[in-house]
Amino acid sequence: MERAGRHLLLFSLVSLLAVLALGVARASPSVRALLDTPASVKSLGAFHAHFDSLCWLGSAAAGAALLGLGRAWRGPAWLPAAFAWSYIPGTLLFATSYGLRGLGERLGSPLLARGAFFTLASVGGSCLFVAIAAGVALAFGILRGRAAGADPAA
Repeated sequence: MERAGRHLLLFSLVSLLAVLALGVARASPSVRALLDTPASVKSLGAFHAHFDSLCWLGSAAAGAALLGLGRAWRGPAWLPAAFAWSYIPGTLLFATSYGLRGLGERLGSPLLARGAFFTLASVGGSCLFVAIAAGVALAFGILRGRAAGADPAA
């Protein structure tokens, strides 16, 4: 569980750096004039919001939870890994889909605005469904371990 938590925290740190770089780039008047059109402003804002909340903050919270609750976990070792390895690409693909949609709207490319958006959102969403299922199994396993007195810190 500790390794999965570390992977999520490392992804959160990299995402934080990306959030900072993207925020600085989007605040630049020349980049704003290049990218922001009435059609793409909403999609690029959604990209930034999803990337902030899912990739940066969500992975930090999930990683901290896995590290903090690791002693109570008595289940199979592959389950926390499955959670981390499905959460990371799921959030990255899902958030990136909005960025590609905004870029496609700016460039007038239906392939990016629709095709790439729906493909990445679908694949990312599928990964997130796996992460949700693994997270629910982790939560039930931890709660069951605490109820049985398996957590020495409880």
